[in-house]
Amino acid sequence: MSNNEDLYFQVDSRLLIQLGENLVTNKSTALAELIKNSYDADATKVVIRMKNIKSSGGSLEIIDNGHGMSSDRFRKTWMRIGTADKEINPISQKFKRAKAGEKGIGRFACRLLSDNLYIETISINEDNIKEKIQVKFDWNNFISGSNVDNIPIKLIKTAVKQNIPTGTKIYLEKLKEGWLKREITQMRNEIRILTDPMNVFLNIEDPNDPLQFTITLDIPEYPESEVKIDDQLYTNSWAEVKGKIDDDGNGFYRLSTRSKILNDIDEYFQIKIPFQNLNNIELYFFIFAFRSDLFKNSSWSFKRTRDYLDENSGIKVYSDNFRVFRYGSKGDDWLRLTADRARSYTPLSKDFMNLTDEDRPGLHLFRNNVLIGFVKFSRHDNQKLQITSNRHDLVNNGAFDELTKYTRNAVEFATAIYSQELRKEKENEINEQQYLAKKLLEEAKILETEAQKEILEISTKASKNKTEANEIVRKASVRMNKINKERQKIQKQDLTKFENIDRYVKKIEEEKLALQNFNEAITIASKKRSTASKLESKASIKLVEVRDKQLDAKSFQINVDKTKLDTEKVLYRALASTGTLIVIFQHELNALVGNMGDIVETFSTMYKNNLIAGENLENDILEFQERIKMVEEFGVFLGITIGKESITVKKSWTLKPILDATFKPFRYYCKEYGIEIENEISPVLRSPKMYRSEITSIFHNLLSNAMKAVKGETKREILIKGYQESKIIYLEFLDSGEGLEKDKWNLVFNAFESFSKKDDVMGAGTGLGLKLVKDIVSSYNGEVEFRNAPKGWKTRIFIQLPMEGFL
Repeated sequence: MSNNEDLYFQVDSRLLIQLGENLVTNKSTALAELIKNSYDADATKVVIRMKNIKSSGGSLEIIDNGHGMSSDRFRKTWMRIGTADKEINPISQKFKRAKAGEKGIGRFACRLLSDNLYIETISINEDNIKEKIQVKFDWNNFISGSNVDNIPIKLIKTAVKQNIPTGTKIYLEKLKEGWLKREITQMRNEIRILTDPMNVFLNIEDPNDPLQFTITLDIPEYPESEVKIDDQLYTNSWAEVKGKIDDDGNGFYRLSTRSKILNDIDEYFQIKIPFQNLNNIELYFFIFAFRSDLFKNSSWSFKRTRDYLDENSGIKVYSDNFRVFRYGSKGDDWLRLTADRARSYTPLSKDFMNLTDEDRPGLHLFRNNVLIGFVKFSRHDNQKLQITSNRHDLVNNGAFDELTKYTRNAVEFATAIYSQELRKEKENEINEQQYLAKKLLEEAKILETEAQKEILEISTKASKNKTEANEIVRKASVRMNKINKERQKIQKQDLTKFENIDRYVKKIEEEKLALQNFNEAITIASKKRSTASKLESKASIKLVEVRDKQLDAKSFQINVDKTKLDTEKVLYRALASTGTLIVIFQHELNALVGNMGDIVETFSTMYKNNLIAGENLENDILEFQERIKMVEEFGVFLGITIGKESITVKKSWTLKPILDATFKPFRYYCKEYGIEIENEISPVLRSPKMYRSEITSIFHNLLSNAMKAVKGETKREILIKGYQESKIIYLEFLDSGEGLEKDKWNLVFNAFESFSKKDDVMGAGTGLGLKLVKDIVSSYNGEVEFRNAPKGWKTRIFIQLPMEGFL
C-alpha cells in the first residue's frame, strides 16, 4: 500500500543573504537599486539624505515624489521575492518610462547597508482612496534555518487627506558601516552619472520636462564640492563621435572636430556587415588630445581638464537610461584600450586602414583617460543584452561581444582619423621647415646682391671723400709752401728800401692767409675722412649683417638636414638590430613548416588506423599554435623596431612595457632552453626624450647577448633593473652566463669586436650590438660600462642616462 502526497518548495531565510549582501557588494550599486524603484514609480525627484555616517550606526533616507505603493500592491510586489511584475508591466503608469528593475530582487540590496529598513509610502489605492502604509523590516529575524514565509512583517495602513502628496520614503537606520570621504566622493560621482546620459555628458536639461529625473544628495558631514560641468569642457576636446545602430542592425559612426589640429573634419562611416544581436543602440563620446594649443582662452585649463578626466573619463554603458556600473569606471578597461596601447603596437581593424596613410595608426590608439561619453540601449530592443544578477555587469554573450566590438571600433575609427591628422601635421611641419630654409637662403642671396651694390656705392663715396680730403690738404700745403719761399726770397733782399718792405709785409699777410686756408683745409679734410670712415663702418656693418643672415639661413638648413640625418641614423641603427630577428624569424618559420608536416603525418597515421583522438595529437596542435603565435609576435616586434613612429617621434617613453615587448618574441626560445628573465624596471620609469627604436635597440642587443651567454650554463637567469635617482636614469643588465674577462670590458664596445659564442638560433655576433648601445647612450650624454657583478651573477652592464643635460 502506498501513500501519495504533494510536496512544496520551502524558502530558507538564508536566500535573502544570497540576494542581498552576497549578490550586491558595492554600496553605490545598493543605493542605485533603491533609486531605480523611485524611477519606476514615476518620481521626478529623489532626495538621498545621510546623517551621522562617519561611523557605523548612522542613518540613510531615500525620499521620492513618485506614485507610491498601495497596501495591495505592496503585498503583491514588494513582498513577493523574484516577482515578474516589471516584466509583465515593463512601462511605468504616468510617464511611460521603460522600467529599470527586472528581477524582483533589487530591494534586498539594502541589506548590505543596514539590518533595519523602514518604509513609508503614500499612494492612491485601487478604490481611489489616498492611503499611507508603514512597514518595518528587521533583517536579523530572517536567520538561516527559518522559512521566509513564516516570519511576519507588520503593515500599518492609514487613510490620509487628499492634499498630501504621494511618494515613498525608505529609511535605513543603524547603518552597518561608516562611510569614508573617498567612498562618498565615489558614490557622488556614480550617482551623478547614474541616469540620463544626455544630461550628464551634454548638459541638456529641460526643467519643465516631466520626464526629467533628478537626484539630490544631502550629506552634511561631507559637504559637496562638485565640479560644475559646462560646454566649455567639451569645446576643448579634439572631436566628438556619434554612433547609432538602427532597427535592422546597421551600424554608423560620425566624427566631427570641435578643436581642429589642421582641418575641420566631418567624417562618416557605415559598418559593412549588420549586427545580428543589436538594435537601436546610441553612442556618443568626446576625445581629448591634450595639446596646449587646444586649450587657449578656455575656462577649462589643461590641468583642470586632465584632473577632471582622471576621475570621470571612460565610455559608460546605460541600459534604459540607467548606468551599468562596471563599464567606464575609473580603472575599468572593458574595451581593452589601455591594455592594447601599452603593448606598444596594436593593429586597427582593416575597415579603417584606408582612412589613414600612417603605417601603424594603432600606436595612437586612444586610452580610456582621454575619452568621456556613453553607449546606451533599451532592453526592449536588445533582449540578449542582459544584466547579471549582481546588477554590476552585462552577461558575457554574443550580444555583449557585438556591443564591445561596436564601441571599440568607434574608438579605432577616431584613432585612424587622428593618426592621419598627426601625419599631415608632421609632413606640413617638415615641408614648412624645408620651405623656410629655402626662403631664408634665397633672401640671404638677394640681400647679399643688394648689399654688395650698396657696399660698392658706399666704398666709392668713402674713397671719393678721402681723395677730395687729400687734394684739399695738398693744394693748401702747396700754396702755403710757395708763399713761404717767396717771403724768404724777399727777406734776403735789402729791406731798407721801402718797396721791399712793402712787398715783405704783403707776403707775410699772404702767408698768414695761406696758413689759415691750410688749417681750414685740414678741418675740411678731417670731416671728409670722418665721413669716409663712417661710410666704411656702415659698409662693414652691412657686410656683417649679410654674413649673419647667411649664417642663420645655413644654420637653419643644417638643422633641417640634421633632423633628416638623425632619422636616417636611427633607421640604420634599427636595421642593424634586426639581423638577429630575421635569423630567428627564419628559424621559427622553418620550425613551423616542420611542425605542419608532422601534424599532417600524424593525421594521416590516425586516419589509417581509424583513430580520432590522441595525446600526441593534442600536444602537436598546442605546439603548432604556439609556434604560429611566436611567428606573429616576431612580425609585430619587427614592425615596432623599424616602424615610422619608432624612428620619427622623439619623446619620453615608459620603459617597462618596451622591455616586455622586446622580450615577448623570445618567450619560446627561453622556454625551450629554460632561461628565466625578470623585468624589475619600475613601472613608472620613463626615458629621456629619445626615439623608441633606440630604446628597443638597447634592450634587444643586451637581452640577446645575455640569452646567448646563459644558454650553455646550469643556472640560466637574466635580471633587468631600472630606477631613477635625482635626474639620472639607471639601467642594469645582469646574467648568470660565462662572464667576460676584465681586459675585454672596454674592447667589446668597439665596432666588430665580438667574443660571444655562435648560437644555432640567433647566429654569430656581428660585433656591432654593443657599439650601437654605446653610440645611442653617448648621444644622450650618458654612459654604459661593465661593472663587477654582485654575488650570484657573472655579468653586469650598467647604463646611466641623464633626463636632461649631462651627467
